[in-house]
Amino acid sequence: MKRIPANILSRLSHLEGLYMLNSFDGWASTNIEVNNGGESNQASGSELDMLSHLNVLEMEVSKTQQLSTVNNIQLIEQLGKFKIRVRSSDGSHEELPAFRYVLELIDIDPSPNYGLRALLKKTECLVLSDCDRLTKNVDPELNKEGFKDLKYLKVQRCRVKSVISSNEENESMAFANLEILELKNMYDLKMICDGKASVGIFSNLRRLNLYKLRKLESGLSLTSVLLHLNEVSVSLCTKLKFVAYKDAKNETEVDMFPRLKSLYLTYDDSLSSVVGKSGNEVFALFNAEKDRFC
Repeated sequence: MKRIPANILSRLSHLEGLYMLNSFDGWASTNIEVNNGGESNQASGSELDMLSHLNVLEMEVSKTQQLSTVNNIQLIEQLGKFKIRVRSSDGSHEELPAFRYVLELIDIDPSPNYGLRALLKKTECLVLSDCDRLTKNVDPELNKEGFKDLKYLKVQRCRVKSVISSNEENESMAFANLEILELKNMYDLKMICDGKASVGIFSNLRRLNLYKLRKLESGLSLTSVLLHLNEVSVSLCTKLKFVAYKDAKNETEVDMFPRLKSLYLTYDDSLSSVVGKSGNEVFALFNAEKDRFC
Protein backbone atom coordinates (compact mmCIF):
# COMPACT_ATOMS: atom_id res chain seq x y z
CA MET A 1 0.00 0.00 0.00
CA LYS A 2 1.53 3.31 -1.08
CA ARG A 3 -1.00 5.84 0.12
CA ILE A 4 -3.80 6.35 2.61
CA PRO A 5 -5.76 9.56 2.07
CA ALA A 6 -5.93 11.95 4.98
CA ASN A 7 -8.88 11.90 7.38
CA ILE A 8 -9.92 8.34 6.53
CA LEU A 9 -8.55 6.55 9.60
CA SER A 10 -9.82 9.20 12.01
CA ARG A 11 -13.41 8.49 10.90
CA LEU A 12 -13.19 4.85 12.01
CA SER A 13 -14.22 5.83 15.51
CA HIS A 14 -15.00 2.29 16.70
CA LEU A 15 -11.87 0.67 15.29
CA GLU A 16 -10.29 -1.72 17.80
CA GLY A 17 -7.44 -3.24 15.74
CA LEU A 18 -5.18 -1.71 13.07
CA TYR A 19 -2.77 -4.14 11.35
CA MET A 20 -0.41 -2.39 8.92
CA LEU A 21 3.03 -3.89 9.60
CA ASN A 22 4.83 -4.76 6.34
CA SER A 23 2.10 -3.08 4.29
CA PHE A 24 2.39 0.70 4.77
CA ASP A 25 4.98 3.15 6.10
CA GLY A 26 4.13 6.37 4.25
CA TRP A 27 2.79 8.28 7.22
CA ALA A 28 2.83 12.07 6.97
CA SER A 29 5.10 13.31 9.73
CA THR A 30 2.98 16.39 10.35
CA ASN A 31 -0.09 17.99 8.87
CA ILE A 32 2.03 20.52 6.96
CA GLU A 33 2.44 18.01 4.11
CA VAL A 34 -0.29 19.39 1.85
CA ASN A 35 -1.54 19.15 -1.68
CA ASN A 36 -2.17 22.03 -4.07
CA GLY A 37 -5.48 22.73 -2.38
CA GLY A 38 -3.78 23.49 0.91
CA GLU A 39 -4.93 20.33 2.67
CA SER A 40 -3.02 17.32 3.94
CA ASN A 41 -3.12 14.57 1.33
CA GLN A 42 -1.68 11.68 3.37
CA ALA A 43 -2.70 10.01 6.60
CA SER A 44 -0.72 11.09 9.64
CA GLY A 45 -0.22 9.50 13.01
CA SER A 46 -2.29 12.21 14.65
CA GLU A 47 -5.39 10.53 13.21
CA LEU A 48 -4.77 7.56 15.49
CA ASP A 49 -5.35 9.88 18.44
CA MET A 50 -9.03 9.97 17.47
CA LEU A 51 -9.42 6.20 17.84
CA SER A 52 -10.45 5.94 21.48
CA HIS A 53 -11.34 2.23 21.11
CA LEU A 54 -8.06 1.19 19.50
CA ASN A 55 -6.60 -1.74 21.41
CA VAL A 56 -4.22 -3.43 18.93
CA LEU A 57 -1.74 -1.54 16.73
CA GLU A 58 0.74 -3.00 14.24
CA MET A 59 2.57 -0.41 12.16
CA GLU A 60 5.86 0.65 10.57
CA VAL A 61 7.39 4.11 10.80
CA SER A 62 10.30 5.52 8.79
CA LYS A 63 12.93 8.08 9.76
CA THR A 64 11.28 11.05 8.06
CA GLN A 65 8.39 10.84 10.49
CA GLN A 66 10.80 11.16 13.45
CA LEU A 67 8.48 8.99 15.54
CA SER A 68 5.77 11.67 15.44
CA THR A 69 3.22 8.99 14.57
CA VAL A 70 3.71 7.33 17.95
CA ASN A 71 4.17 10.44 20.08
CA ASN A 72 0.73 10.32 21.71
CA ILE A 73 1.46 8.86 25.13
CA GLN A 74 -2.22 8.44 25.97
CA LEU A 75 -2.69 6.34 22.83
CA ILE A 76 0.29 4.16 23.74
CA GLU A 77 -0.99 3.63 27.27
CA GLN A 78 -4.44 2.55 26.10
CA LEU A 79 -3.10 -0.15 23.76
CA GLY A 80 -3.46 -3.73 24.95
CA LYS A 81 -1.07 -4.96 22.25
CA PHE A 82 1.34 -3.39 19.77
CA LYS A 83 3.94 -4.42 17.25
CA ILE A 84 5.86 -1.43 15.92
CA ARG A 85 8.89 -1.18 13.65
CA VAL A 86 10.81 2.11 13.47
CA ARG A 87 13.52 2.34 10.81
CA SER A 88 15.55 5.09 9.18
CA SER A 89 16.67 3.15 6.11
CA ASP A 90 15.52 0.38 3.84
CA GLY A 91 16.90 -3.01 4.62
CA SER A 92 16.12 -6.43 5.92
CA HIS A 93 13.98 -7.03 8.94
CA GLU A 94 12.88 -10.20 10.63
CA GLU A 95 9.84 -11.96 11.95
CA LEU A 96 9.19 -10.60 15.40
CA PRO A 97 8.54 -12.89 18.39
CA ALA A 98 5.06 -13.28 19.82
CA PHE A 99 4.80 -10.90 22.76
CA ARG A 100 2.08 -8.41 23.65
CA TYR A 101 4.29 -5.35 23.21
CA VAL A 102 6.94 -5.64 20.49
CA LEU A 103 9.26 -2.87 19.29
CA GLU A 104 11.89 -3.15 16.55
CA LEU A 105 14.32 -0.23 16.07
CA ILE A 106 16.49 -0.23 12.94
CA ASP A 107 19.23 2.37 12.43
CA ILE A 108 17.51 5.01 14.53
CA ASP A 109 18.74 8.05 16.42
CA PRO A 110 18.44 7.19 20.14
CA SER A 111 18.01 10.84 21.14
CA PRO A 112 15.29 11.47 23.75
CA ASN A 113 11.77 11.31 22.32
CA TYR A 114 8.57 11.21 24.35
CA GLY A 115 6.90 8.67 22.08
CA LEU A 116 9.92 6.39 22.09
CA ARG A 117 10.24 6.61 25.86
CA ALA A 118 6.60 5.67 26.32
CA LEU A 119 6.98 2.71 23.96
CA LEU A 120 10.15 1.50 25.67
CA LYS A 121 8.50 1.73 29.07
CA LYS A 122 5.79 -0.69 27.95
CA THR A 123 7.79 -2.92 25.59
CA GLU A 124 8.17 -6.64 26.38
CA CYS A 125 10.19 -7.55 23.27
CA LEU A 126 12.89 -5.20 21.93
CA VAL A 127 15.01 -5.77 18.81
CA LEU A 128 17.83 -3.29 18.07
CA SER A 129 19.53 -3.58 14.68
CA ASP A 130 22.21 -1.46 12.97
CA CYS A 131 21.95 1.37 15.50
CA ASP A 132 25.40 2.91 14.94
CA ARG A 133 24.47 6.03 16.90
CA LEU A 134 23.90 3.94 20.01
CA THR A 135 27.56 3.87 21.04
CA LYS A 136 27.74 3.35 24.82
CA ASN A 137 25.11 0.94 26.12
CA VAL A 138 21.46 -0.02 25.90
CA ASP A 139 20.72 0.96 29.49
CA PRO A 140 20.78 3.80 30.40
CA GLU A 141 21.69 5.43 27.04
CA LEU A 142 18.49 4.29 25.33
CA ASN A 143 16.26 4.11 28.39
CA LYS A 144 17.10 5.38 31.88
CA GLU A 145 14.19 3.58 33.56
CA GLY A 146 15.76 0.14 33.42
CA PHE A 147 13.47 -1.82 31.04
CA LYS A 148 11.45 -3.20 33.96
CA ASP A 149 8.89 -5.07 31.79
CA LEU A 150 11.26 -6.27 29.07
CA LYS A 151 11.29 -10.06 28.55
CA TYR A 152 13.19 -10.41 25.27
CA LEU A 153 16.17 -8.34 24.11
CA LYS A 154 18.04 -8.82 20.86
CA VAL A 155 20.89 -6.48 19.92
CA GLN A 156 22.71 -6.96 16.63
CA ARG A 157 25.12 -4.97 14.48
CA CYS A 158 25.18 -2.08 16.95
CA ARG A 159 28.20 -0.18 18.31
CA VAL A 160 27.46 -0.45 22.01
CA LYS A 161 30.37 -1.29 24.32
CA SER A 162 28.14 -2.87 26.98
CA VAL A 163 24.51 -3.80 27.42
CA ILE A 164 24.14 -2.06 30.75
CA SER A 165 26.20 0.39 32.75
CA SER A 166 25.30 -0.52 36.31
CA ASN A 167 25.26 2.13 39.01
CA GLU A 168 23.44 2.97 42.22
CA GLU A 169 20.41 4.35 40.36
CA ASN A 170 19.65 1.49 37.96
CA GLU A 171 21.31 -1.60 39.42
CA SER A 172 18.34 -3.04 41.32
CA MET A 173 15.66 -3.09 38.61
CA ALA A 174 17.52 -3.17 35.27
CA PHE A 175 16.32 -6.08 33.10
CA ALA A 176 14.78 -7.70 36.18
CA ASN A 177 12.16 -9.57 34.10
CA LEU A 178 14.33 -10.31 31.05
CA GLU A 179 14.06 -13.96 30.01
CA ILE A 180 15.92 -14.05 26.68
CA LEU A 181 19.11 -12.16 25.77
CA GLU A 182 20.57 -12.42 22.28
CA LEU A 183 23.72 -10.48 21.29
CA LYS A 184 24.96 -10.93 17.73
CA ASN A 185 27.48 -9.55 15.25
CA MET A 186 28.96 -6.71 17.27
CA TYR A 187 32.60 -5.70 17.12
CA ASP A 188 32.70 -3.07 19.89
CA LEU A 189 30.95 -4.96 22.68
CA LYS A 190 33.51 -5.62 25.44
CA MET A 191 31.27 -6.59 28.34
CA ILE A 192 27.64 -7.27 29.09
CA CYS A 193 27.56 -5.36 32.37
CA ASP A 194 29.87 -2.39 32.83
CA GLY A 195 30.02 -2.01 36.59
CA LYS A 196 29.08 -4.01 39.65
CA ALA A 197 26.30 -6.48 38.94
CA SER A 198 23.59 -6.56 41.60
CA VAL A 199 21.23 -9.44 42.30
CA GLY A 200 18.43 -7.72 40.37
CA ILE A 201 20.22 -7.46 37.03
CA PHE A 202 19.23 -10.29 34.64
CA SER A 203 17.84 -12.16 37.65
CA ASN A 204 15.16 -13.93 35.59
CA LEU A 205 17.22 -14.81 32.51
CA ARG A 206 16.38 -18.18 30.92
CA ARG A 207 18.22 -18.12 27.60
CA LEU A 208 21.57 -16.57 26.62
CA ASN A 209 22.77 -16.45 23.00
CA LEU A 210 26.15 -14.89 22.18
CA TYR A 211 27.26 -14.91 18.54
CA LYS A 212 30.21 -13.30 16.80
CA LEU A 213 31.21 -10.82 19.51
CA ARG A 214 34.87 -10.29 18.69
CA LYS A 215 35.84 -8.15 21.70
CA LEU A 216 33.66 -9.68 24.41
CA GLU A 217 35.90 -10.96 27.21
CA SER A 218 33.52 -11.93 30.02
CA GLY A 219 29.91 -12.97 30.35
CA LEU A 220 27.48 -12.62 33.23
CA SER A 221 27.82 -12.57 37.00
CA LEU A 222 26.93 -15.71 38.93
CA THR A 223 25.09 -13.71 41.56
CA SER A 224 22.36 -12.61 39.19
CA VAL A 225 21.81 -15.06 36.39
CA LEU A 226 22.70 -18.73 36.60
CA LEU A 227 19.96 -19.88 38.94
CA HIS A 228 17.40 -19.71 36.12
CA LEU A 229 19.43 -20.29 32.96
CA ASN A 230 18.31 -23.33 31.00
CA GLU A 231 19.85 -22.62 27.58
CA VAL A 232 23.28 -21.21 26.67
CA SER A 233 24.70 -20.80 23.18
CA VAL A 234 28.12 -19.25 22.47
CA SER A 235 29.72 -19.10 19.04
CA LEU A 236 32.57 -17.15 17.45
CA CYS A 237 33.34 -15.07 20.56
CA THR A 238 37.08 -15.23 20.05
CA LYS A 239 38.18 -13.34 23.21
CA LEU A 240 35.59 -14.68 25.62
CA LYS A 241 37.19 -16.41 28.63
CA PHE A 242 34.13 -17.13 30.80
CA VAL A 243 30.47 -17.50 29.90
CA ALA A 244 29.78 -16.53 33.51
CA TYR A 245 32.04 -15.31 36.25
CA LYS A 246 32.16 -14.95 40.01
CA ASP A 247 33.23 -11.57 41.32
CA ALA A 248 36.58 -11.71 43.09
CA LYS A 249 35.12 -10.16 46.25
CA ASN A 250 32.08 -12.45 46.34
CA GLU A 251 32.75 -15.72 48.15
CA THR A 252 29.09 -16.83 48.33
CA GLU A 253 28.61 -20.37 47.11
CA VAL A 254 26.23 -20.54 44.15
CA ASP A 255 24.83 -23.71 42.63
CA MET A 256 26.07 -23.84 39.05
CA PHE A 257 23.42 -24.06 36.33
CA PRO A 258 20.76 -25.92 38.35
CA ARG A 259 18.24 -25.67 35.46
CA LEU A 260 20.56 -25.87 32.47
CA LYS A 261 19.17 -28.12 29.71
CA SER A 262 21.15 -27.01 26.65
CA LEU A 263 24.79 -25.90 26.32
CA TYR A 264 26.17 -25.14 22.85
CA LEU A 265 29.76 -23.92 22.43
CA THR A 266 31.53 -23.67 19.09
CA TYR A 267 34.59 -21.94 17.60
CA ASP A 268 35.58 -20.30 20.89
CA ASP A 269 39.28 -21.10 21.27
CA SER A 270 39.86 -18.52 24.03
CA LEU A 271 37.18 -20.00 26.28
CA SER A 272 39.02 -21.44 29.28
CA SER A 273 35.92 -22.42 31.28
CA VAL A 274 32.20 -21.91 31.36
CA VAL A 275 32.37 -20.57 34.91
CA GLY A 276 35.33 -18.69 36.30
CA LYS A 277 36.35 -16.02 38.77
CA SER A 278 37.01 -12.47 37.74
CA GLY A 279 40.78 -12.16 37.71
CA ASN A 280 41.51 -15.74 38.77
CA GLU A 281 39.72 -18.93 37.82
CA VAL A 282 38.33 -20.72 40.87
CA PHE A 283 36.35 -23.56 39.33
CA ALA A 284 35.15 -24.71 35.94
CA LEU A 285 32.23 -26.62 34.54
CA PHE A 286 34.69 -27.95 32.00
CA ASN A 287 38.37 -27.52 31.22
CA ALA A 288 39.06 -26.31 27.70
CA GLU A 289 42.33 -28.25 27.49
CA LYS A 290 40.75 -31.61 28.39
CA ASP A 291 37.12 -31.41 27.29
CA ARG A 292 35.77 -30.63 23.84
CA PHE A 293 32.43 -29.29 22.69
CA CYS A 294 31.22 -28.74 19.14
